Amino acid sequence: MSRVKSLNWFLPFIILPLLFLLSGCPAEVEEEEVEEERGAAVEVTEVESRTLEESISAIGSVEATEQVIIRPEVGGRIESVNFRDGATVSAGEKLFEIESEELRQEVAAARSGLESARSSLERAEKDFKRIENLFQRGLQPEQEYDRAREAYKTARERVNELKARLEQAKDRYEDAVVKAPSSGVLGEVMVDTGNVISAGDALAYLYQTHRPEVTFSIPERHSARVRRGQEVRVRPAALVERELTGEVHFASPAIAEPTRSLQVKAYLQADEELRPGGFSHVELLIDERTDRPVVPEEALVSTREGFVVFRVVDGRARSQEVEVGQRLPGYAEITSGLVPGETIVRRGHMELVDGDPVEIVEEGETEQ
Repeated sequence: MSRVKSLNWFLPFIILPLLFLLSGCPAEVEEEEVEEERGAAVEVTEVESRTLEESISAIGSVEATEQVIIRPEVGGRIESVNFRDGATVSAGEKLFEIESEELRQEVAAARSGLESARSSLERAEKDFKRIENLFQRGLQPEQEYDRAREAYKTARERVNELKARLEQAKDRYEDAVVKAPSSGVLGEVMVDTGNVISAGDALAYLYQTHRPEVTFSIPERHSARVRRGQEVRVRPAALVERELTGEVHFASPAIAEPTRSLQVKAYLQADEELRPGGFSHVELLIDERTDRPVVPEEALVSTREGFVVFRVVDGRARSQEVEVGQRLPGYAEITSGLVPGETIVRRGHMELVDGDPVEIVEEGETEQ
């Protein structure tokens, strides 16, 4: 009996601490649950809408629209050179003068001969008309009439012959002044004053730069996507801070077998500082797509099946499978899975799983 009483006396000292401990457990559990529900800190952004351009890069060579070799029609001694290397000239501008005293004499002789032939023609015409009148009245024999008529015909032919000879002499005299056939930029002069030249000798090159063009090649796999009128953007090596635009005007009908590439030519906007022969970086625009969804590359999470992006819906991260299209510097096109305007996690998503609560923070407040 005394043993039971001693237990009863000791029992409250055991039960009360247990009750106290048990009463404290729910509070701790509740606090842990609250901590678990606190969202992960994430930075977010909206899915953008952009116009995307697809292009092919190539190395091209800038060329003059035409390259003309200036050649004289006549030979002789160079009397003067009327331009400097690299000069810009207009069509018809005098470039070279060839000594032409002999040609002047030729013109003078042809003119003098023509004047004499015209005088002879006048006399032959008067004689023929006089004899014709007499012949019709029966006062002149037919033989004399035929003789006068033939002389008149010969005199007319002589005048026509000398007219042609004079025109040829005048042309040769004018050819002694070599003129620019068109506007352009002259290259290095190949002769000096005093040199004796022959007809057809090369005197200088004329580059027509009013409509320069760039020639480049693209891989065979892209050949079906090239067409006239497509835009090109050209950055000449000599003008590193400049970008010129142009338009495709030619695509070869055949693939070059040694390189398996397609030659393309495009006209460029005129530029005084552009030099034929230099190489350039070329971008051929082959496609343009508007209103395409675009996200930062860092928002993409790689998986075995592809990529996912975390959308933010009602304070929680929702995993969304996406298909990635064209890559841009720092961005990626989304071909399916997202639409412009949706809010997605940009940073702080590496430990997220679908359904996790998130807390949106300012840029730079997350740690990857």
